[in-house]
Amino acid sequence: MNRAGWLSLLLGAAALADPAPQPRVVATIFPLYDWTREVAGPDATVRQLMPPGVEIHSWAPAPTDVATLQRADLFVYAGADLEPWAVRLIEAAERRPAVFEAARHLPPEVAAEGDPHFWTDPVAAMAVVRALAETLSSLDAERADAYRKRADAYAARVAELHRDMEHLVRHARRRTIVFAGHRAFEPMARRYGLHVRTPIEAVSPDVPPSPRAIAELVQTVRATGARFVFHEEILEPRIARVIAEESGAQLRLLHGLHNRTPDEARRGETWLSLYRRNLEALKSELDRP
Repeated sequence: MNRAGWLSLLLGAAALADPAPQPRVVATIFPLYDWTREVAGPDATVRQLMPPGVEIHSWAPAPTDVATLQRADLFVYAGADLEPWAVRLIEAAERRPAVFEAARHLPPEVAAEGDPHFWTDPVAAMAVVRALAETLSSLDAERADAYRKRADAYAARVAELHRDMEHLVRHARRRTIVFAGHRAFEPMARRYGLHVRTPIEAVSPDVPPSPRAIAELVQTVRATGARFVFHEEILEPRIARVIAEESGAQLRLLHGLHNRTPDEARRGETWLSLYRRNLEALKSELDRP
């Protein structure tokens, strides 16, 4: 066989060679799981560590989660401030995967806030998505182009959401909402110039509000004529219900995007679809006479 024939044979054998194994990724919370899933597409398997219906601030990993982590090639988590247990989980694993800490890839103005709820800011979402694509590409160079293309396509959809949020607030008659949950929307509020009034000053719902804070918020609803008292997902909206009953406002969900309920998971709700629902909820309050 001549040289050209051998070259053709070798090229054919290379084309038939098995592709590199798919990376196995474990992401802690729903936003990171959903973004990673969008970037990975069919080229990597992605699993969410926290099950649907769990409130992330009070969740703690079980021993079986260490085994899940040890089987992963990449562990994606938000950051040590929100998930101090994640560092311990990594240290406890005998086989340590590559680690992606989303807090290290935020835009400077978001990182400077020190608020762990960066996923309520679409601009931060775009930055994390692109960083995820680069991390997956470094682990799986064979599929790097596909990861980057999917990240670009998804970032374009998030950019459209960002523009819609900017348009809503820019043309809104009001800039203040009443949210009877913890301080989950500070990154969103700072990005778009919104004022979020809440009775809970902490970044976790585990800290209950004082009776005085609740009474002050009732007065705020009455004084501003707010139509809605927004409440967060998963948790029973007891405080929101009290404020709504005392003020005459209506209850409405404003999803903090931390996690999905089991029903939302079954319906296939995504970070984008839930954020779009939030946009409509905000419009109902901000764009009224």
